[in-house]
Amino acid sequence: MIRERATVSCLSCNYSPLPYYTGRAETVACPGCGKELLVSNGQSFQSRVPKRQYKAEKYTIPLGTELHIHKVNYAVVGVALMKEAGKMYRWTEYTLFNEQLGFRTLSEYENTFMLVEEFVPQQAEVIGAELVCDNTTYKIYNSYKINVMYAAGEFSYHPSEIHGMQANEYLFLHKLVIVKDIVTPSSHIKLYFRAEHVSKKIIEKALGSYLVTGNYTNPTTYYLKAFTPREAFLGYAGFLALLVLSLVFFQTLRPEKKVWSYRTVLANDSLTRSQPLISPTFRIDEPYTALRFDFVTDVNNNWIELGFNLVNEGNNKTYSFASGAEYYSGIDWKEGDPKNYATLAGIPSGNYHIALQPTFNTGSSNVRLDLEVYKNHTYLRNYIFFAILGGVFPLAFYIMERIKDRSRWYYSDYSPYTYSEDEE
Repeated sequence: MIRERATVSCLSCNYSPLPYYTGRAETVACPGCGKELLVSNGQSFQSRVPKRQYKAEKYTIPLGTELHIHKVNYAVVGVALMKEAGKMYRWTEYTLFNEQLGFRTLSEYENTFMLVEEFVPQQAEVIGAELVCDNTTYKIYNSYKINVMYAAGEFSYHPSEIHGMQANEYLFLHKLVIVKDIVTPSSHIKLYFRAEHVSKKIIEKALGSYLVTGNYTNPTTYYLKAFTPREAFLGYAGFLALLVLSLVFFQTLRPEKKVWSYRTVLANDSLTRSQPLISPTFRIDEPYTALRFDFVTDVNNNWIELGFNLVNEGNNKTYSFASGAEYYSGIDWKEGDPKNYATLAGIPSGNYHIALQPTFNTGSSNVRLDLEVYKNHTYLRNYIFFAILGGVFPLAFYIMERIKDRSRWYYSDYSPYTYSEDEE
């Protein structure tokens, strides 16, 4: 709790001390009699009879309470209980004060909170049911007149003067802008406010002492349908960044590297068919790597099959597979490809050599062979998997955002959606 800046008594009912903390308020409302005192230069007070007398009401957060919201320390210096004219909807507006930031409003409706801040837009225009504000188009969400039922403490405005004021709420996704109209015989002023949802977790932390003592009821599962923050988008950005960094990390840690290349002409004779081609020994240091075998031939209207035996020289374990190339063509057609590749995954570290055994088509001529072997091969399917994985989230996010946006508008008389009887 913070202390009053000065000991001040109400000029009408002698209620003392009046809740006066900041020295920067325009009005102090007396909790005793409901009258307002005008403040001049932070220290001179003048009694002012409001348009209506307030009756004492209960509210959640005591005046003088210190709150920590979004890394900013505030003091609760005023409270006003509001009601929508002609309807039963009620909410509470707490005046918050910070020495550097000045005044803010914490609005509470059915134990759901939002932080409201006045701002001056660079450009704002109401066109029909839309508000074009700073290059963003908001749609009308709610329209009502404000009735002030009770006020106590400090305010940067005169609570009694906003009684009967017209307020319009405009929504774009989770962003809410409130426009209040101050109409006098000589002027028409529009005030603009940004509203930001304050999560249940932050409120519970800020009001921890009241949660323990039972002075505050936990926020219900009901949330302000008009807007909620899009933490999911930030989560996706982090998730996508993690995917990209993972790929970059593994590519940097284990770059693809050529371990053997060989160019020769394979003669279709008994010696070649009976005696495999043996590569030099090469080393694989990385555990469980993937190898890629690229080969190019000059087969034409013919085929060749290559039998590969990868031999671990430490334990003589052999990894065997076969691959080949075939290519046929005519006047206006072609089929196959004279080049091909094959892969082996999960190869442990060690010293290896390759035994290559070709198999020819009967009666075929000699075949030219260019062979290259790479370690630390990254499978294309890995990239596809990461791409799909990265794409699933935005798709799910889009669907959930549509569902959430539909729910945001459920309580609005201006909803662009239609709802079934079951939804209602």
